[in-house]
Amino acid sequence: MKRSILILFLVVALLTGAVSAAYIPTVEYDSLDFDGGMISGIWLDGSTLYATDIQNKVVWCMENGEPEIFAGDRTYRDINGIVIADYFDAEVDKARFMEPWAIVPFLDGWAVSDASANTVRYIVDGKVMTACGEEKGFSDGFCTEARLYHPTGLAVDDDGLAYIADTGNGAIRTLDTEGNVRTVYTGLAEPTGLCWHDGALYIAETGRSRILCLEDGELTVLAGDGGEKDEYGVYGCGFADGPAASALFEHPQGLAVADDGTVYIADTGNGAIRRLMDGRVSTMAVTAEDDLYLASPQGILVSGRNILVSDSLTGAILEFDTSIHEFQDVSETDWFAPSVREALIRGIISGEDNNFRPDDPMTRADFVEMLANLQRSLDGSTVINGGFQFTDITDETPYAAIARWSGDFGIITGKDTGEFAGEEPILRQQMVAILYRFITISEMDNVPVGDLDGFSDGYTTSAYAQDAMIWAVGRGIINGFPDGTLAPFGGATRAQAVKIIVYFMDMYGF
Repeated sequence: MKRSILILFLVVALLTGAVSAAYIPTVEYDSLDFDGGMISGIWLDGSTLYATDIQNKVVWCMENGEPEIFAGDRTYRDINGIVIADYFDAEVDKARFMEPWAIVPFLDGWAVSDASANTVRYIVDGKVMTACGEEKGFSDGFCTEARLYHPTGLAVDDDGLAYIADTGNGAIRTLDTEGNVRTVYTGLAEPTGLCWHDGALYIAETGRSRILCLEDGELTVLAGDGGEKDEYGVYGCGFADGPAASALFEHPQGLAVADDGTVYIADTGNGAIRRLMDGRVSTMAVTAEDDLYLASPQGILVSGRNILVSDSLTGAILEFDTSIHEFQDVSETDWFAPSVREALIRGIISGEDNNFRPDDPMTRADFVEMLANLQRSLDGSTVINGGFQFTDITDETPYAAIARWSGDFGIITGKDTGEFAGEEPILRQQMVAILYRFITISEMDNVPVGDLDGFSDGYTTSAYAQDAMIWAVGRGIINGFPDGTLAPFGGATRAQAVKIIVYFMDMYGF
């Protein structure tokens, strides 16, 4: 049965975690049909998109949204109708592939990694031939004399030298324009996706869930920490945004680098698209229960301000706008502009509206929503919902899921009346109390350091918030006013609250 798949598909669902609210691209729908294919590698050549299909064992070529078979013969099928994998060089319409994984331009044609055949194929002048490899092994040499083991990702540098992710051998190999295969790095854990940018090779090290950069023979870990192997020989993984060194991925298989050095990552195991920029990792999009298209992202490439992503499980090719949202009422010269931008990038606030309303009071619901987004960035598998009952929260309340999560998580248990009171402006003492509980529950350093003696009204702070206020003042999270007051019962504007939470994140390394 044929299935319709979409290009330029994006589901915006903040509360379900489908897409970070920092990215609100235009959504368009164009129907594509790869006949039940599983799209792996993609490459854009002008207006023509090439895609490798590991299910149909072919390479597709698409112009004007209409896919056609560029290379490969899928007429040979088993009794269940599944295309039979084979390794056969011939004219493009008769050649057969085992597992076409990635495609890049090479010499006068195209290089395609055929993973299960342990080869790299070469498509040129209407024919498919073997560029290198032929049998499983690990040795350098000329063309088919060389041996590879499950090659996947490909990249080509500025001089036309092709790089091969020799996944089964844990190595990076090269194929030059004369047909010679050489080994340039070994000892990796299942490297897959590759991208060449500005004199360096970027590597998705799938087995260790890390993002690497190889430049002049030196390997640098850009993001991810797979830790040490467990008793079964498997490295750790997870789903966490934040500083690059502490960010976690789950077996990423693809990456691409933009002109400004931003690295976009197909975080395959998490069903997510991630972004590494300015030393931090953030999540652009992640699969949700109602999202049938983003499930197992694999191939990824940059096209202007957009990225194209292939999903090998659903067969979809998706396009995401990577622009950072701009608010009409936030100027670059505003004192709060850097914090607003950071909060957008980190997915802490929403870019759904044209206006940020910086001078409006921050409500209790909006502040808790920012904290829920922070929790999601620390653990992308977090479900923002719960069973806690507030007297003023029903299933129809727009922020019901956030309120119930806060109750279950223990950061808000309601006012004396049992109300969540989400529409009320948040007080300064309430804000720091919520942050303090968040840190306490997270079992991080929450020791109050200092006192409130320096403020004329410091000890008017309610008893429930005094330790939290001492903690916040001692760490510079909240400050007093020029008249010597702390104003614990005063409110906070949206601009002030965003600046506080970004400072809080930076202080604790979130």
